[in-house]
Amino acid sequence: MNPVFAISFMQRHDEEHEAKPTWADLKKPMIRMGVITVLGYLIHRGFGNLMIFMMILYVFNHFILTPKIINPFQRKTLPAFKDSYRNLISWVIQGYRPVWVVVSAFVLLIFTGVLTAIKQPKVILFPSGEPDYIYVYNVMPIGTDASQTDSVTKIIEKRVFDVLKKNKADGIVNSMISNVGKNAGDPMNPDRAATPHKSKVTVAFVKDSERNGISTDSLLAKVRQDLNGFAGSEITVARENNGPPAGKPITIEVMGDDFMTLIELSKKLQKNIADAGVQGIDNLKSDLVTNKPEIIINVDRQKASREGISSAQIAMAIRTALFGAEISKFRDEKDEHPILLRLKGDNRNQIEKLLSMNITFRDMNMGGVLRQVPLNSVADVSYSTTFSQINRKNLS
Repeated sequence: MNPVFAISFMQRHDEEHEAKPTWADLKKPMIRMGVITVLGYLIHRGFGNLMIFMMILYVFNHFILTPKIINPFQRKTLPAFKDSYRNLISWVIQGYRPVWVVVSAFVLLIFTGVLTAIKQPKVILFPSGEPDYIYVYNVMPIGTDASQTDSVTKIIEKRVFDVLKKNKADGIVNSMISNVGKNAGDPMNPDRAATPHKSKVTVAFVKDSERNGISTDSLLAKVRQDLNGFAGSEITVARENNGPPAGKPITIEVMGDDFMTLIELSKKLQKNIADAGVQGIDNLKSDLVTNKPEIIINVDRQKASREGISSAQIAMAIRTALFGAEISKFRDEKDEHPILLRLKGDNRNQIEKLLSMNITFRDMNMGGVLRQVPLNSVADVSYSTTFSQINRKNLS
């Protein structure tokens, strides 16, 4: 419908083509706009300035835009373009020329595809320019206390800030944030639980136009070089990932049902890649962690049976002592909060005190009498290591 209305209501009159612009044509519109400008200044200075700008545009359109640009384009350029297009179409549709045009277009399509296959153009969907963020991931041995991880993180913070200050880049830093235990891992491979042995230092820079020509990419390389070989911890320095979430540039997956075979193959593969001396490899590592410390409480089922207590009751008592059990709720004006019952922190953190804990139960063999049995009388402990997590592929 738009072309119909345009051709019906937007045609120029002949007198508009011939008439030359004069100041007399602007007398009434300029008087009206001048009155509105005065009223605008009485209301607000910004409104008055806007009306002055509108008056300048009106004069520019009357003397320059319409007579010298728009009218010549409509009278000369646009008709010449339409005539050329009409002549081209008339020439193409004569005789067998339409067939040759279609065949030529198809041949051009095939030639373009072959040329692209021979020499593929370099296409970068998400180009990596100067990073806006620098992430320093710190992974300590599993089982490290959060306070120890925090003390190491403070050292990392100081070394990162020293690198920035040495290169006179501390003025372009917007913020520096550290996470310990929570949200401290790689966002592309998030942790499913709290990780007190992990931390992350995030350096955020100001926008590119305010960096005074300082390259954040070179700063990332210098931070990585300064933290290389950090004793007692695994340090990874990375930039933000542009585009959709994706894995590492190169990932080799080893799948199987036998964990010992997987561990052996993973170590051999890692050693072969390291010995090959491939240039450009950074942070070659495996996500299979086998050194997670584990405390195993072995229940002597015969002793527990003689005492009249089951393994499930022992397990529930240990769980309550460590993680707590909700016994009630505390309500205030805005919300309600659970009340948890568990051992004190000192007793939870010492395995000897945990083993000396009394397990209270109702002995049904003696008519439901309440009894207490020390945990160390029916169980002992052993120390071992286990897998940090098991990643399943295709539900296998």
